[in-house]
Amino acid sequence: MFSPHTYSKAARNFMMTRRTRPFSGFRRALALTTLTASLAAALPTPAAWAVHMPKVPELTASALTPFTQSDKQIWDAVVPLPDGRMLFEAPAWVGNPGPQLSVRNTDGSFTPYPDADWNAGEGDSARRIIAAAGLTLLPDGTLWVLDSGVPDRKAPAVAQLS
Repeated sequence: MFSPHTYSKAARNFMMTRRTRPFSGFRRALALTTLTASLAAALPTPAAWAVHMPKVPELTASALTPFTQSDKQIWDAVVPLPDGRMLFEAPAWVGNPGPQLSVRNTDGSFTPYPDADWNAGEGDSARRIIAAAGLTLLPDGTLWVLDSGVPDRKAPAVAQLS
């Protein structure tokens, strides 16, 4: 605080005006604009986050070799499992005959994942995959399978509560 005895009357009026109404109207807008502009200038631009492409390809086309292929299914996701197997998603909505989830074993054979019942085309919707739509393997080994519940993407989706 200030003592009214140490400042002139004009200085006291200015200080009292400033104390009772700091940052109002134009001054407030100017202060906020200045603060916003300075924060925006301090943040890195999206271009700074970009990863530059190498000038020389890391691998040549001849270095690429197919891992596996299928003439029966169209896969749209693959997840490597910690034990060396690979989990493939073949969604029903693109016309795949099934299974929607299959695991490629280390010997190259495929089996339904987690089993044939979960990949069945009919049955209890709480105990089978309706329409696989995504796979995620967490670092702790937990596998998440997203099931959209919409087997025919041409028909409108119907929400059902379990």
